[in-house]
Amino acid sequence: MKKLLQQTPGSFHVVLLDYDMPGTNGLEILRWMQQHQITTPVVMLTGAGTEEVAVEAMKLGAYDYVRKEQLDLSHLDVLVRATHERHLFRIAKELDEERLRETGLTMETTERMREVVSAIAQTLNSAFSTLSTEIKNGENHAEARLTGAQRDAALELFRDLHRHVGLLESGLGGVLKLYNLMYAHHAGKNEIQQIKQDFFEKVATLKTQGDERT
Repeated sequence: MKKLLQQTPGSFHVVLLDYDMPGTNGLEILRWMQQHQITTPVVMLTGAGTEEVAVEAMKLGAYDYVRKEQLDLSHLDVLVRATHERHLFRIAKELDEERLRETGLTMETTERMREVVSAIAQTLNSAFSTLSTEIKNGENHAEARLTGAQRDAALELFRDLHRHVGLLESGLGGVLKLYNLMYAHHAGKNEIQQIKQDFFEKVATLKTQGDERT
């Protein structure tokens, strides 16, 4: 019996397990099934005066028990079907609980990611703002203090720096929009395409501005 259960898992819908067996007993078989994680539902057959055996069998995972003298073979099919259906219901319930646990973990992980992304975005935006201010101050300083070719070269350098900062800001904005789409709901192709289009339009605008100055 052990060999059949171990070598062909899932082949049996229900096991009718007698307590009295040659060389062993039903409780030992139940313990063995637990150890080997064999989940085939079991109905224990007991004799008169062995209520403690039935209780122990239920503790070990048996779905039900029937006293042999009360076993009505005409209702055996009903007993087996009912036990199998209870087993399927238990499996479905366990799967639902597992999905709920996974959903909870996913939501918790997503929330933590949002917090981290938000903190990084705020830090980068602050850095970009400071950098833009410093570039503008440098540009004003060069325009006021320098003359001739030095002035023109310095102003062009500051304008290039300003353009690159604009590209970085635009890229960060696009990444954040994609992130929000992915975690807020299932992103559509049109929304993703629009983010891509907005970014490259910004790139083209900045490039045009640079070309106009040369």
